[in-house]
Formats: sequence, structure tokens, C-alpha cells
Amino acid sequence: LELVDELVGEEALAPGHDLAELHVARSETLERQTQPARDAGARRRPPPLEEQPPAESAADLDKALTLGATARKDDVLWLPYQAAWLHIARARAGENDADELARNAGKIDVKQWPGTLVAYFLGQAKLDELTPPSSHGSMGHARECGVAFFAGEQALAKKDTAAATQQLTRARAACNIHTVYYLASGVELKRLGK
Repeated sequence: LELVDELVGEEALAPGHDLAELHVARSETLERQTQPARDAGARRRPPPLEEQPPAESAADLDKALTLGATARKDDVLWLPYQAAWLHIARARAGENDADELARNAGKIDVKQWPGTLVAYFLGQAKLDELTPPSSHGSMGHARECGVAFFAGEQALAKKDTAAATQQLTRARAACNIHTVYYLASGVELKRLGK
């Protein structure tokens, strides 16, 4: 729950905000600046969403990836998700990140989840290959949730609003209502007028 609070904050999300802004503006893990000492459990108020343009979000995610790469080198989940968020932020900022994404893909296993997301962004995997049938109950739903969300974001980056709407609606159906993906999908659908 603490991670959700860090990413989303304690306030309701206003419609019309960009998802790249949502992820970065609500994250305390980016270490943009030195934070003052605080009591255990105290929360720093995240900056308002309007204060984080997509290009700044991408820069912050790039810095987080750089700062965390050494400490998280054995974490098979961290780098693929960071690379996925960075890709989405770069796309939202109108930046071509093909070379950067390929370099990041070289550091992860693109045959295993969540590395398959990066393979999908690179065109090396098809959407239906990302969510093989699972008998793991909630783990299978969590993967379907993530795949639908990131596929929706990729569709938005490619200006395919029909596919984005379909995938983000799928994410809303698959995701637990307490996840960032559920909330962010709702924000995106509202932004699309759905």
C-alpha cells in the first residue's frame, strides 16, 4: 500500500493528466533532489501533476534507471518495468527512444515476463504472446492487467485511440481497483472521453 501511496498519492486524480506525469510526479523513488530528514511514516507531498511535463518525466525516469541500475542489478523485475515506464514517458514527450530501448533490452531477459513488455515495444513479440494462459489465479490477472495497461499506453503513443481504448478498458476489467494500473487506465480513458 505504501508503494501505491507513493505513486498515486492521497488525493483523487484529476482527469486530463498525462500518464507519464502521473507515474513520475507521484513517485518518491526518483531522487531528483535531496529530501529533508523526516519521521518514519511521514509523507512528502508530491508535486502537482501539472508541474511535471512529459519530457521532465522521461528525464526523471532515466535518472532513476541510472541511479538504481547498480543497486538493482539482480532484481529481474525492476529493470524491465523501469524500461517500460521510461519508454512510455519518452513516447509521450515525442522522443524516439528506439536505440535506448534496444540497449535496455540487451540487459534483460526479453523472453521472460516482464521483459516481454520491452520485446513488445521493440516489435519482437506480439500482444497475445505476452499473456500465456496461467493457472496462478491472481498472478495471471496481475499480468493481464499490466499487459493491457502497457499495450494501451503503447497504442496511445502510436496515436491509435481505438486500440488504446480497447486495451485500457481491458485493464480496468482485469486490474484490482487498488492498483496504479487501474487508476491510471481510468485517467487515460477519461482523457480519451470514454
